[in-house]
Amino acid sequence: MTEHLVEAEQMLAELVPKMKSRGLHLAVAESLTGGALSAAIVSVPGASKVFLGSITAYTNSIKMHLLGVSSDTIEQHGAVSAQTATEMAWRAKMLLHDAGLVSVSSTIGLATTGVAGPDADGEHQPGEVFIAAVDQNGNVHIEHHHFAGTRADVRAATVHAAVVLLSSLLAK
Repeated sequence: MTEHLVEAEQMLAELVPKMKSRGLHLAVAESLTGGALSAAIVSVPGASKVFLGSITAYTNSIKMHLLGVSSDTIEQHGAVSAQTATEMAWRAKMLLHDAGLVSVSSTIGLATTGVAGPDADGEHQPGEVFIAAVDQNGNVHIEHHHFAGTRADVRAATVHAAVVLLSSLLAK
């Protein structure tokens, strides 16, 4: 667990200055990570220059009513789905760029949703995770993972995977 978080923070220490130099901003929506992704981001000095903020939408009600994920998406695909992760990333990007008074075309939306465990969530087993990013150009990137380990391991692996996805977007 700790190795994943340490590596994520090390990667972020390189990504934050890269985002700043490109004039990019980051908006996050988290479910199963419960703020851990945001905590990793703000552990980096200078994060305030690129990180707009986050919404921790742990329940379906908060996903729908605060974040703005469509109830149809939740009903048809469930909270643990590529569709929900994508809407979470879009909504974070749209809500937080506006509140941060920065251009939507300079904002990347990043979202995590899944099952940390130890129990399954319907048909979704512990460790099943979806991570979505909407880049500054509006392109959607989705990853589907199955992580092993404890609840803490799954959450840490998800944070790491989200940072790796962000890194891959910035490498382009």
